[in-house]
Amino acid sequence: MLLFKSFTELAAYLMVYIARADGQVHYLEESTLRDHLGYFSGEPDAEILRASKCCDANPLVKIQDVLNANESLIGSTSFNDRMELIRSLYNIINSDGRVHEEEMATLRSIRMALEQSAGGTLVS
Repeated sequence: MLLFKSFTELAAYLMVYIARADGQVHYLEESTLRDHLGYFSGEPDAEILRASKCCDANPLVKIQDVLNANESLIGSTSFNDRMELIRSLYNIINSDGRVHEEEMATLRSIRMALEQSAGGTLVS
């Protein structure tokens, strides 16, 4: 089970995870990932490195398990930060000009988890 200490760590993991969802990380995805992670961290390169190591160490983890394990962290994060992460993920998968079904399926799962709150679904 992957538990993250901060939403920044979780955001970095999700961004790296989705960039890898189609089996490769295009240089444009990497650049977009770095730019968008800057919203969450003053050290995006360090966060990407940590997230990449985490992805490498846990290659069989299912994204839904990660989201479920970090549900309280997600719920305690502001609506704006969660929506910014959704926008970032969308931009990452679109940055190389090709969106694969694996990327969209992953994005749908993540978006549903990020939009949910204790009281129901948030409107974006």
